[in-house]
Amino acid sequence: MKKNKLFKILAITMLIITLLTWFIPAGNYSGEFVDGGIQRLGFVDFCQYLVLPFFQSMFIEVLLFLLSVGAFYGVLSKTGVYKN
Repeated sequence: MKKNKLFKILAITMLIITLLTWFIPAGNYSGEFVDGGIQRLGFVDFCQYLVLPFFQSMFIEVLLFLLSVGAFYGVLSKTGVYKN
């Protein structure tokens, strides 16, 4: 039950942030404020921003490493070698 509550909170937060992009203009400071205008996020952009960071970073390599270490540990504990 706690996992579902956490996912609901995260989903609602991300939905609110996506809706705020329709009202709050973007901008940055580089010596002075540079106005970027309103940059709206749509449904497709929202889905892309959820998925793309996993493939554009070292997330996949780290995940595969952790899974392989976990699999190795599972094999060692099942065969009894780890106890010896």
